[in-house]
Amino acid sequence: MQPRHNPPEAGRILVVEDEQVVREVLKSGIRRMGYTPLDAMNIKEAIDHIKTWRVDLMLLDLHLAGGDGMDLLKLLHRHKWTVPTVVVSAFISDEVAQELVGLGVVGMVSKPFKMERIAEEIQRVLKKDA
Repeated sequence: MQPRHNPPEAGRILVVEDEQVVREVLKSGIRRMGYTPLDAMNIKEAIDHIKTWRVDLMLLDLHLAGGDGMDLLKLLHRHKWTVPTVVVSAFISDEVAQELVGLGVVGMVSKPFKMERIAEEIQRVLKKDA
């Protein structure tokens, strides 16, 4: 799948989170790190961004209003769309973690989180892909 637009040099990070406060905190931290944040409240908005832009990393909540983050991961996997993903969720059991890894998730952060922890994951994943 070819992007329609080239990303800025630092990269684009898609935040898929239905809670506005959490979404804004993540976007603010991403901007401070020098990346360009994109945001989506649901699966449809996330897919629209992925179809339109090259997304270098996705921060994904599993529990979304009107959908499930796991469904988004399965859809990406089914279409062979590669988007490095870090799950940011309060509900990550061992069973769920195993399924996430099987769907290609490259990191997991539990809520509540500190922005420093998110920054560590962003740096780890994007430096590995560089």
